[in-house]
Amino acid sequence: MQTVDVPVHIYTNSIKPVSYTTAIDKFYTEITDCINRATAACIPVNKLSKTDYNVPGWNTYVADKHEIARSAYMLWRENGKPRCGYYFENMKQSRAHFKLALEYCRDNVEEMKANACAQKLT
Repeated sequence: MQTVDVPVHIYTNSIKPVSYTTAIDKFYTEITDCINRATAACIPVNKLSKTDYNVPGWNTYVADKHEIARSAYMLWRENGKPRCGYYFENMKQSRAHFKLALEYCRDNVEEMKANACAQKLT
């Protein structure tokens, strides 16, 4: 456990005013470090090293295709998972469109982020 030294010496006139800000900054840093360590020790955190869940451009390019692919898959499954015919071809084609849109977003992450920033500025 780490202690935080309270800078009581700033209440006396024994130090220069420039040192006040340094002492207060050090005090603030020690308090925030103590809070961060206590939080890290007491609250469990699930850290993911790499996440594929947040895809820039999802709402613009992928969301509608995902919904169509999901609906086509559900219809295909409800009809006995046929290996040919309308339901199979529809499921296969909609899944291909979804994967293509997702791949486009993943390949152009920086462009998607820049577009999002530009959109927020307008």
